[in-house]
Order: sequence, then structure tokens, then C-alpha cells
Amino acid sequence: MGQSQVAAASNRAAAAERARQQQLQQQAAAVQQHSNALYDGFAGKQQARATDLAAALRSPQTGASGTPPPVEAPATGSNITTQGEAAQRSNASAYGAQQADALGALRSFSDLLGTDTRLQARDAGQIGQVGNFMRGSASVLPMELNAASHAGDTMKTLGGLAGGLGKVGVVAGLSAKPDSGLPSLPVFTGFGGSPTIEGVAASQPAQPLSLASAFGSLPSFAGSSNPYRSF
Repeated sequence: MGQSQVAAASNRAAAAERARQQQLQQQAAAVQQHSNALYDGFAGKQQARATDLAAALRSPQTGASGTPPPVEAPATGSNITTQGEAAQRSNASAYGAQQADALGALRSFSDLLGTDTRLQARDAGQIGQVGNFMRGSASVLPMELNAASHAGDTMKTLGGLAGGLGKVGVVAGLSAKPDSGLPSLPVFTGFGGSPTIEGVAASQPAQPLSLASAFGSLPSFAGSSNPYRSF
């Protein structure tokens, strides 16, 4: 049961990590898709940007209305002078508008590319941040698995206690006294009825046995009638 709890906790930690990695990958893919879409229809975007730039460049000449201001007749002078001034002003406005369109078209490419490049740099920063989140989440997984390995500690402890009690029971069974119905080992009761070494020693005489005590009195050759006395 403890091992099953460890396996289940480990599987949950791994599944949670896979879910986090997939979510972060989806976020990075969405940012990358936005970055790639910046160059979709680039020619049309460039034309629109050229129009916007040309309008911005014409504004000092045309003002808010978008048309050149009218030429006022001078207080003194002939109509020829007024007409000539109006004609020159009209030519200057037309030339300024042409230059504004040309400058807008010239700058549209670099202006649009610079804008997209800044947006791409921002997207790259976001992708890098997501990558850091992915690495950080992956670095936490070993600690989560380590914590999961202790999920079954309680059951393991109970199992260890049960195993210890079982060993104690086995030892107690092996060390129990034999049944009275079994034959007992023989004992030595011939020495005063005591089966111990001390009892055996107590039954022996105080002096050690000698050869004379075992065979009676030793023969004596001290008699004068002994024919072997001569030597």
C-alpha cells in the first residue's frame, strides 16, 4: 500500500508538470504566431503607412482642413500680381504634396519594418520569459517527486512495525519450552541423585584415590627370609 501511494503521488506530480509544460508551450506558440503574422500582407500595410506619412508631412502646408489656405489680395497692387502669387502658391503646394507623397513612400518601408521589429523584439522577450518559466517548472519536478516518494511513509512505518512484531513472534516461538509430551534429555543421577558437576564432585572422597587403595596393600620385600635381599 505504501508503494502504491508513492506511485500514485509520483504520477500526479508528473502529470501536473506535463500540463504546465503544455500550457506554457501553447502560450509561446501564440506569441510566435503573432510575431509571424506581423509580415502578413506587408505590401498593403506599407501602402497604408505611406499614405499616413504623406498626410502627416502635408499637414504644415494644408493645416487641419487638408487644403492650402486661400491667397488674400494685397491692399495695394494689381490683379496680375495677385494672380501670379496665387499661381506660385498653388505650384508650391502641389510640389510640397508631391514631395510629401514621395517621402512618405520612401519612409514607409523602414517605418513599418521598424515598428514590426520592435513588436518582434517584444514577442521574443515574452517567449524567453515563457522559456524561463518552463525551465523553472522543470527544475521543481525533482523536488515534487522527492516529496511524492514520502507519500507512503505512514504505511511503510506500519509495515515495518508489523514485520518487527512478526519477527519477535517467530523468535518467541523458537525459544519456547518443549512440550511435556516430548522425551527429555537424559540426566546423570548416579552420583547422589544430583545431576550437576558440583553433586558429582561432592560424592567423591576428600583424598584422591591411590594405587594402594585400589589393589589393597602393596607387597613388601623387607622380610629377612627374602632370597633377593642379598642385593
